[in-house]
Amino acid sequence: MNSSAQGSLQPHSEDDLTYPDWLASHTDEDIAQLLWRLYAHGSTALLEQFRGSAHPEPALRHLSSLELAILHAATEVGAGSHPATIDDLKDALTELFDIAGTPHTARPSQSEINEAIVSLARWGLLFGPTFQLTNKHTERPTEPNARTTTLASSTTLKIPAHIPPDFDPATEQLWRLADCNRCPIPTTELPATIEALPPRQRRLLGTLSAAGGVGHSATLRPDADPNAPLPTMVHQGLLDQLDESTARLSGRVSAYLRGTLISPAGGSFSVSNSWNSEIPNSATPAEEISSDPRDPAADASAVASIVQRIQELTETITDLGAHPIQPLSGGGVGLRELNKIARRRNLPTEQAIEQITDLYLANFLAREFPDPAPADDTGRTYWAVTDSALAFLQAPLATQWAMLLLGWAGSPYTAWMADEEDNRPLSPELHADRAAELRTLFSELFHTASTERQAADELWRMRPALAWETQQRAWETIVEEATRFGLLASHGVHTQPQATRALEALATTLHQYRAALAKGEPMPTEEVLSTLSLQFNELLPDPVSYLIIQGDHTIMAPGLLSAENQQMLARIGEQESSGMASVWRVTKESLLRAFEAGISLADIETFLDRMAPGGLSAVPQSLRYLVTDTHRAHARGEATSVAAPSVPSVSRVPTPPRTRCDLTVSGSRDLPQQIAGAVESFRRSHNATTALDPNDGTSTVDTRTVRTPRDVMSELRRAYSAGTQVRLHYVDYAGATSQEWISIVMMTPSSISAVVEATGETISVQPHRIAAVDVPR
Repeated sequence: MNSSAQGSLQPHSEDDLTYPDWLASHTDEDIAQLLWRLYAHGSTALLEQFRGSAHPEPALRHLSSLELAILHAATEVGAGSHPATIDDLKDALTELFDIAGTPHTARPSQSEINEAIVSLARWGLLFGPTFQLTNKHTERPTEPNARTTTLASSTTLKIPAHIPPDFDPATEQLWRLADCNRCPIPTTELPATIEALPPRQRRLLGTLSAAGGVGHSATLRPDADPNAPLPTMVHQGLLDQLDESTARLSGRVSAYLRGTLISPAGGSFSVSNSWNSEIPNSATPAEEISSDPRDPAADASAVASIVQRIQELTETITDLGAHPIQPLSGGGVGLRELNKIARRRNLPTEQAIEQITDLYLANFLAREFPDPAPADDTGRTYWAVTDSALAFLQAPLATQWAMLLLGWAGSPYTAWMADEEDNRPLSPELHADRAAELRTLFSELFHTASTERQAADELWRMRPALAWETQQRAWETIVEEATRFGLLASHGVHTQPQATRALEALATTLHQYRAALAKGEPMPTEEVLSTLSLQFNELLPDPVSYLIIQGDHTIMAPGLLSAENQQMLARIGEQESSGMASVWRVTKESLLRAFEAGISLADIETFLDRMAPGGLSAVPQSLRYLVTDTHRAHARGEATSVAAPSVPSVSRVPTPPRTRCDLTVSGSRDLPQQIAGAVESFRRSHNATTALDPNDGTSTVDTRTVRTPRDVMSELRRAYSAGTQVRLHYVDYAGATSQEWISIVMMTPSSISAVVEATGETISVQPHRIAAVDVPR
């Protein structure tokens, strides 16, 4: 790839400028930067198209509600086929907001609209002579919430030809449409309103939901009975009427019927209260986040909770290291194995399941062939602790907390589905990328929100595609997980979970990671972990410098212990209680184990002298005698028979990668090469499709020909998605054979609409009339 080549925009009229030509006018570095930005925000659609995939993933999922609304408005003014002005676009946007009933407080300012328009150009989803993939207007202003982007009202723009079909009013993906939230019923009242409907109307809603949300009926016509069920529900706002005989479920009603998060009435499109707009590559200073005041009581509650959780998970990792779990034939974990763990750990089964789930979320548990194999190995795979779990055991407390949260943020495990009939914990089918997407975004949602409801509304503003798919029980489960891991805390009179400084620290770190990745400079996982650990160090209280030693040989730590002191107490005593404060009991057996492990009498006496107020002489005499007598007996070999058996070897498995941006493992090292190769493929494809004879439109480059129906449709889909040209061999309606170089503007399973490059004529061809397709090499 010629990384230094400067693309140039050849002279075009505004009508003639195509998306591939606009994209090709940029340098290779600019196009590569676009692919990096898209990758950082979870979209590989364009990357896959450049590399030749005929079935790319959806390309709109990463957009905010405002960005989607602008594309919807651009579709309404026909910007997919001819240029539209900024004024045309804004007028259409206002009309969509009016139709949706969007409150004025939820509508964007003119400057916010301008900035989102330029943002879409940077996403490669909007183009024109004055727009570029890199634009100074999208730099984050120095002052928070300052919006300075300006665009002339006469500025013209277009959108790629494959975008408008995504905004069909009858689409099942209502999250794309700005007017899908027009139902005016408040969110808190919507469930009761729907359930109070007469039985016939309620059944009609269920039928519509099962059939895709769109229905046709003569009762919707203007001259029909206005009191019929469908017109009545249109009047109530439960249905949106599309034309005189067609209606669809309101997006908010559909969400309730599907059990997903319900959007705010009229939608939310203003970004003025958000700390991080979806404009790619924006950077939020860390101090802007840390300056946000949080309730110290919430932080204290979160720290106490996570310390207890880490100690419990540490014990469970130790147990599973010696006893890997035998999976069911389907891959999940059965109740019998869960009961075994519960009995060994002396826990209720529900609590054992919760701890196993937390380990799996953190990528501390994986199914593989463990090394070494268990003593009762049957030659099968096991659920065993990962290398990351063993590193977790040796890490300082702040690092342990960071490891848990970075693992949790990247987990695709749909824990909320594990209790469904026929599902078992950790089953392979209980995984979805959207679960990792939601956990990764979760910490950003609570930055400005003070309640779960506000955070859910913020999800609808920031990522409508994800909100549309998020079930209510999934949201509730992730809130519970975030509370267990110290991101949220309920305390005192607060019944709603409150955001903690740990949540802010995670949001900051993930934002920095994503911003670096968007620049093509991914942070190593070790750096991400270190960055988050340093912030957690400031949240944790200082370790206690003394112990309270009792005459009954119990030792109480009145606060957190340093890793060194924790390890020493674990060697010489048995832990009786854990948490911010912990209690240990020293016994002859525990001391013998310590001496067997190589701890000397001097080590123990030095430790007690340092930690006991008043020094070694202040330690109760009975405990000092126990230590010296046990050491003497061990030295003479008189008491080795009562020593604990040797610790079994720990069965471990490698830490597996789970998602593209999983921060528990090192990222893909060949991603820069993949992106460079994709840009080079785009250049070759574009150069080939533009090498046409200006007189007859024939190609001057080599082509390859595909003829089978499957290959023909595959290549046409690829050309449609990428905006490239192909030569079509087909039989027209008169029965004559034709061949033309075309650009596809719309494609359905039953028809291909295209523009003939030589004449500008629009043609429509049915797939069965296509004989072959020539594709540039």
